[in-house]
Amino acid sequence: MVRKIIVALIVLSILGCGDELKKSDKKGRGEIQKQVPSHEIKYHLIPVNEQSKAWINVIKSDDSLKVILFLNRVDKRYIFWPDSLVLPDTFVKDIMAYAPFPTQMEILKAVPKIIYFSYYAEAFAVYENGKLIRWGPVSMGSFYTQTPTGLYHTNWKAPLAISQEHRDWLMHWFFNLDNYNGISMHEYDMPGFPASHACIRLHDADAKWLYTWAEKWICSTNTKIDAYGTPVIIYGSYPYGKRKPWKHLVDNNNALNISEDSLTKITNKYLPTIIQRQHVRDSVLQKMKDSL
Repeated sequence: MVRKIIVALIVLSILGCGDELKKSDKKGRGEIQKQVPSHEIKYHLIPVNEQSKAWINVIKSDDSLKVILFLNRVDKRYIFWPDSLVLPDTFVKDIMAYAPFPTQMEILKAVPKIIYFSYYAEAFAVYENGKLIRWGPVSMGSFYTQTPTGLYHTNWKAPLAISQEHRDWLMHWFFNLDNYNGISMHEYDMPGFPASHACIRLHDADAKWLYTWAEKWICSTNTKIDAYGTPVIIYGSYPYGKRKPWKHLVDNNNALNISEDSLTKITNKYLPTIIQRQHVRDSVLQKMKDSL
């Protein structure tokens, strides 16, 4: 059965009307709907208070909870850290309906795999030959330890790594991006804002998926890179100290949308290098195959 969150009930929750929230629970708020066009989804803010906590704690659908976590760039343990949460008026099972990235990138048709990290949107996107196949939230570098932008590649990986900053920081599904500056992507706390020491934090499921999907570099010696791994583009900047970008969805449901044209302009700067390194990788892999 198709159901939508009723705007009036959200307004009541903002006003702290506990009785109305209890009534609304019986109507299945937060239940997953059929697919709807992303541009038709509207967003609202609810304060994090006892009423909203009670409602969120009884959500039965993992898909609904995932939508809330993705939209607010948090993991489950930090869901009540923000003072308010962004909620959609329609919960859609396909999380891709909430993706800020373009679904197709014509310029990437010759690129088998690539990952983008948007600093402003605090989100990643994965493309295969120009088609968006996955996206998710991230927590990038804090104001004092910002994540460097530019072109990187997935180098070496480990299912578990220990931070050099603090020995008790355990990083699951670790994938190195810069062998000298220690930039990497991995699972770790997602508090709803850029909080890392320059690395890129991910939800556990996303980190594990990227760990399996992305390709490592190929090295014949400890000092020679024969072939680079999957290209990674980190771009943009975050408005530290200002309103979180995803909260602008309340005023404009396209506020976070990244156009194909804007992402193409960013990609053009790196595309010749990406294509050249892909040709080298294909050649190295073919030589390895022929030698077997």
